[in-house]
Amino acid sequence: MASRAKRPPVTKKCLICHEDMDAVMSALMNTHPECNREGRYEVVDDGTGQAMLREIFDEQESSTDDGPGSQSGTAPTAAASTGRGDGPDPGDAQRPVPAQGPAATVGGEPEQVRQQDPAPASPFVPSGPSALERFIKDEVTKIIQWGGTFDPRSQQQAIGPSEIGNPCARAIAYKVWGGFQGEDKTDVWYSVLGTAFHAWMAKNVHDYYRAHDLDPPYIEHRIDAGNGLTGTTDLFTVYWGNSVVDWKLCGKDTMSAVAEEFPSKHRIQANIYGVGIMNEQIGTVDNIAVVYLPRSGRLKDAVVHAEEFNPELAYEFMERRWRIEINIKEIWKIDQNPHLWPQVPATPGKDCFFCPYRNDKLEAAGPTGCPGR
Repeated sequence: MASRAKRPPVTKKCLICHEDMDAVMSALMNTHPECNREGRYEVVDDGTGQAMLREIFDEQESSTDDGPGSQSGTAPTAAASTGRGDGPDPGDAQRPVPAQGPAATVGGEPEQVRQQDPAPASPFVPSGPSALERFIKDEVTKIIQWGGTFDPRSQQQAIGPSEIGNPCARAIAYKVWGGFQGEDKTDVWYSVLGTAFHAWMAKNVHDYYRAHDLDPPYIEHRIDAGNGLTGTTDLFTVYWGNSVVDWKLCGKDTMSAVAEEFPSKHRIQANIYGVGIMNEQIGTVDNIAVVYLPRSGRLKDAVVHAEEFNPELAYEFMERRWRIEINIKEIWKIDQNPHLWPQVPATPGKDCFFCPYRNDKLEAAGPTGCPGR
């Protein structure tokens, strides 16, 4: 008689928060202390080396199934709630847990275990609307966070034109240092919306000019402002007064603020793009403009700031960036002297809310982040 292949070890993972469970119990059952405070769920082996979540009913109803202490070696079936709180649907008693490929057997021998991406969760066995809602929300959040994190814009390691004008020298120092050891807890949703909006604008501007028998302007054009500072300008067009144009998709607070004042960091960013266009020798830049469009609002609420191109302003802040990098890397040698981080000047303000280096748990700035002061 042929010997059975050894089943892969069970990987226990909560289907609500996706935290890994620690010990593999002999009964193949455990409860997650954070997501199972009411004792409503148990983690059961689904026969694939994964783990699944099922709702626990009262003792009388669950006694018809193999209990968690059963040593039969078979995977328990998952009871599905009707969503009314009146126990499992009788038709579900014989419904098997969906197999994950390797659970199927041929001739009594397990098939070869298929390598799977560990990111997606195991198939969800509904145990009521509220549990399904939490599960779907978690999965959608995970997918968006994954996509936003691995988007090419998010993967950029070098400092870009949009960061050069940051008034906080410490934030720039963290960026150019390259040794940040903290956890990036940035919510990617705004950047995802911005990326989608920029892609739509690029296509729409191109199609608009083509539809009117005009040569499209330079759209999403890659520039090099010098000394390794590169970026992508949204638009350079001779149709709008030889202007470099940047789009911003903004929330209500930002729209209110920019209606009163042109943010200096955006002015600096647009001028750096202008320097890059001039370096490329694809045209003469006379003006820069930043167009602010509301995430929630109407097109009539758009705000535009435009002014003459000022390359000297761009050069000033590009030089500032190099001074910061030289100071922390070559003069202060921040790698060997992390105690000097609090001496790097910080500029607390509204930008701290979105800063990827902020860590409110810290008393003072260090390799793992800045407390915002």
